Order: sequence, then structure tokens, then C-alpha cells
Amino acid sequence: MRKLLVLIALAFFTASGQAFASSQASGYSRTEAQHTSVEHQVVEVYFNNSGGSLTSGTVVILDTSGSGLNGTVVSGDTAGNKTLDVMGDDGDVDNLGTYITTTTTADDERVAGVVRDNSCSDQSYCSVVVRGPIRARCYDSTDAITAGATGAVGTTTAAGLAGAGKGLGFALENGTGNDNTPCMIQVQPGYGT
Repeated sequence: MRKLLVLIALAFFTASGQAFASSQASGYSRTEAQHTSVEHQVVEVYFNNSGGSLTSGTVVILDTSGSGLNGTVVSGDTAGNKTLDVMGDDGDVDNLGTYITTTTTADDERVAGVVRDNSCSDQSYCSVVVRGPIRARCYDSTDAITAGATGAVGTTTAAGLAGAGKGLGFALENGTGNDNTPCMIQVQPGYGT
């Protein structure tokens, strides 16, 4: 009986391992002609708190101006000790770090990433590429980006535009010399700092 259980368990783990491997590979192309940069993007959802609509390619930062709290921050036990509910499982939900906005500060360290949605209305949720390749709107006439080892990219003094600097990532291609035109960058927060 014990041998039978071991064989059943072994068959189960072997079959589930094969299913896991095939399901993991199923969403990706395996030919160069079909392989796209989108397959290498890491995307997170943020709340647009900028006061206006954001469009694809807009560089965004974490908005630290809100109160960021839904519920009570701390609760106490009978001895008067305070505990913070970091999991949000008893209603103490902290949403700081989930709001985004634009900046006019060059090389702002609060960079979150680049908006992927075609349009994201104010006070709604946006898909933001937080790591990986994406076309960002560039401030190329003033802060021209260049691909290569010295191609660090950051926020600029023009709201929502990327340019030569640090903190956002690095350039995968040279800029066009024109403002608000898309430039392919690799989002990698902290790069060049």
C-alpha cells in the first residue's frame, strides 16, 4: 500500500511539473519575427492623481502628497501596545505608494515608470511599465538621449517627458532631436544613480 501511495504521489508531481512548464511558456513567442518588447515589460497598476489625463509614454513618479489612508493606521492591545496592520487584513489599508503624478524636477528619485495605457483619466487606474522596454515621450531638444553606455535617462523639467539624466533607466536608441516624440528606453528605476 505504501509503495502504491508513493507511486501515485510521484506520478502527480511529475504530471503537475509538466503542466506547469508548458503553461509558463505558453504566453511567449518563440520566433524572432513574432517576439516583441511587450513580452519583457513588468507592469503595475497605479492610481492617477495628477489632476489631468495621462497618455502612453508619459513618465510618472510616485505621488507623496496624499494622506494615503483608508481606515485606522494602528490598533492597540490590552497592554497599550500599538501594532501596524501591514497586510490590510483588518481594515487598516495604507495606499501611499499607489498614486502617481508627473514632475518638472529633473532626475526625480520618486520615479515609478512609464504609462502604458493609451489614455488614463485623472482619478482612475493606469498600467505603468515599472521595468522593461517601452517608448517614452522624450524632451529631446533640451535633454537629448543617446543609446549606449552613457545613455542614462531620467525625468526632466518638462512634465511627463524623459531625457538624459538618471534614475528612470537607459536609452535603447538615440533620440530624434524633437520634443514629445517617442524614444525606446529600458525602464530600470535607480539606473545611473
